[in-house]
Amino acid sequence: MFFLAAIHKFAEPVVFAELIGKNFQLPPFVVGGLAIWLPCLEVVLGAVLLLPQAQRAALVFAASLLAVFSAIITLNILRGLQVPCGCFSNNNEPATWWNVARNVFLILLAWHALYVTRIQQKLSHSK
Repeated sequence: MFFLAAIHKFAEPVVFAELIGKNFQLPPFVVGGLAIWLPCLEVVLGAVLLLPQAQRAALVFAASLLAVFSAIITLNILRGLQVPCGCFSNNNEPATWWNVARNVFLILLAWHALYVTRIQQKLSHSK
């Protein structure tokens, strides 16, 4: 999922920068940094999630990042703002409760994976 989220940001960084700059009213230096570093972070996070040695830390970080995104989307919806998500495309469709629900599901999935890996580690150490 994080790999997919990065594709459009790498493909059209200027469009992504304009989307977050216009809709989140951030200073230009923040917009430029986000437009460059967020897709890099998403790719690295996607890759680290595949590494068993770092999976637990990556799951915590992924859940935290999704929680931040969910909070931003929720605040904008509650304030009545029609702000695009920018998650998987650079279109200007406003974020909805569906975006929040998807992120909450993914957060729960990450926490479930953490729980399962913790149980597996305990079982392997008890042998």
